[in-house]
Amino acid sequence: MVSTSRTSHDDHEQVHTVLLARERAIRDKDVLASSSVYVPDVTVFALAPPLSLRGQAAFDEAGTRAWYDSFTGPIGRQRRDLVVEVSGDVACAHCLVHLTGRRTDGVETDLWFRETLVLRRHDDTWLISHEHASVPLLMDGSGAAATQLHP
Repeated sequence: MVSTSRTSHDDHEQVHTVLLARERAIRDKDVLASSSVYVPDVTVFALAPPLSLRGQAAFDEAGTRAWYDSFTGPIGRQRRDLVVEVSGDVACAHCLVHLTGRRTDGVETDLWFRETLVLRRHDDTWLISHEHASVPLLMDGSGAAATQLHP
């Protein structure tokens, strides 16, 4: 049942708050805070293998910590062209994300990718129930990821 007492503006603000909290947690490499914005039965299609993760498998604290620790400082993660749509207890957000940072091996990460998030109202709080991140593939038969693209 859709509650008519909530305004679309309030829902949009709440969704934006969740997305900002996630951005901060990733930038600050805070494993617990970055996982706190997901429903327990989340489905994740991340850039890294495997093809999909569901539920508890998506909350690999050691794997997340290892990825965070592969950066020497804060992880840069800026959104561009964010669109948020809300209908009842479901919201969809999509954008381009610019991921940057110096890795412990000295390599500079500078990657643009696409991100789509589905959120649902869970106990009166918006949480992410589906995450999909991707890069385009070169259509030349190589199957290589097109990681050098910029908007």
